[in-house]
Amino acid sequence: MCVGFVSLTEALDLTTPAGRAMAAMLAVFAAFEREVLQERTRAGMAHARQNGKRLGPAGNRGRACCRNPPVTSRRDQQVRDCAAAADRANVRPPSFGSKVMKRPRRDPVREDRIENEAIVDAGPDEQAMSWYYYLEGKVRFPFQAKCRAANAVSPLRKGECVEVIRMAPEDVCEHDMLVQIKWQGRKMAVPLAQLVAIDPDESTEEAVGDWHYWTAQGYLL
Repeated sequence: MCVGFVSLTEALDLTTPAGRAMAAMLAVFAAFEREVLQERTRAGMAHARQNGKRLGPAGNRGRACCRNPPVTSRRDQQVRDCAAAADRANVRPPSFGSKVMKRPRRDPVREDRIENEAIVDAGPDEQAMSWYYYLEGKVRFPFQAKCRAANAVSPLRKGECVEVIRMAPEDVCEHDMLVQIKWQGRKMAVPLAQLVAIDPDESTEEAVGDWHYWTAQGYLL
């Protein structure tokens, strides 16, 4: 018994030579897009290293998944971050230990994309850097977003809608991925994990979803 595949939504019929050729072409372009994104992430990391930037502290725990991450005080680090960002009126320090979403079920496809496109070959102390350049390269700014949960370091309330205009400056993304938003006539940075995109394109939806998934699984920068 022979089994064929026909996609009604993409008008793709794998029972014909033309359909199989088209499927092969789509696979080639998908692989090409992934490799281009990997190169962009690596190029961003290489540029940061050349300029002496170390986006991510030593002793980073991002590579190991903490299924039940310990609750530890980072008050001293928060104080240092506040001092470093004191001259940035539009940037708020990152949120540590915030629990914005429940841990989702394991998604092998998403985990493969994160490992090969977001983290790439970054060491444990460079994963904040690799995530930063992955999001910067894949998210299409600006986009509309809705706050899905309150956060101690953000003025947004659940349900508020904002315009996300860009990634926040690198030096405030050592422990969390922050994005700049327009809110009540001002610009400020808030955690990306706090926001859900409204009608995003596929690339933005994937990238934001990857960050939500990674943090919800218990990984830390």
